[in-house]
Amino acid sequence: MRLRTYLVGAFPRTASLIKSFRDYAKGKIAHSQLLDEINRSVKQVVGLQRENNLTYLSDGMLTWDDLFRPVALSLNGVTVNGLSRWYDNNVFFKKPVIVDKVSCKKTFDNYFFNKDALHGLNAKAVLPDPFTMAVLSENRTGHRVDEVAIQLAEAIAEIAAGLDGVSQIQLTAPTLVFKKPSKNELELAKQCVDIVKRKVGGELMLHMPFGSASNVFPHLLDFSADVIGIDLYRTSVKEIVDYSIGKKLFLGVLDGRNTLMESNEMVFKIVGDIVSKTGLGELDIGPCCELEFLPYEVAAEKVRKLGELKKLEGERFG
Repeated sequence: MRLRTYLVGAFPRTASLIKSFRDYAKGKIAHSQLLDEINRSVKQVVGLQRENNLTYLSDGMLTWDDLFRPVALSLNGVTVNGLSRWYDNNVFFKKPVIVDKVSCKKTFDNYFFNKDALHGLNAKAVLPDPFTMAVLSENRTGHRVDEVAIQLAEAIAEIAAGLDGVSQIQLTAPTLVFKKPSKNELELAKQCVDIVKRKVGGELMLHMPFGSASNVFPHLLDFSADVIGIDLYRTSVKEIVDYSIGKKLFLGVLDGRNTLMESNEMVFKIVGDIVSKTGLGELDIGPCCELEFLPYEVAAEKVRKLGELKKLEGERFG
């Protein structure tokens, strides 16, 4: 039995980085000073993951204000306007507004994906699932949502393809599970994932926080993603173990929205139950969602917990 460990979204900013963003907004520091602090913080977050032997390393997405904004800024035909609540969380995102046919304007520069900090490492990048972005956008074009979703998928696929050397691309897809999708919605979401998969050289993960995976099982197993990510704080184990899972499975075993620290015994019990019922020889584990909802030090402890679990896997599973 082998465990792979990694994060699935944005990491909280350090107190010093928060201050630097505020000071820059007030004109108290130069942009170069802000970039220096960003780079220091990114190195700190990457170093934390390396120290704890995470399988894939993220730059922490410390310059991302929400999941959509960096993507929207990289696209033709998309602007942002107004705030909307990010599912059942007490945070908000700038709503993407579709004003014309969507296409890729530019791929990410080092500001939104810090290639320098991740150079030579087993890196991952997180992008919005095109179906989720289409559903949560305001559509002013008169085009159907399926047309917009396919356009977004083509554009996001180009952004993903431009991330050279990345070992895993993650598409974050809460809309798929927050409520049960229709058959047409499932088929559209599948088409969008297929489009991205055709452009991605490495592993493609589809992660679904904030809802139960039972809303999309077993249809999800036909998606072309290599890894299926499940929020175990919204999904019961018994809802997924009855299916033949021919993909890698990521289990969100650490609560990314709660400061309480999970015990090793609790995590290993969940992992053991799933292994015994599915026969999987490898499982991926990590937080159920992005850790940015937590204070920095609590999030850091969650990463250290992953390191501890990885160290103990041989002792527990042989």
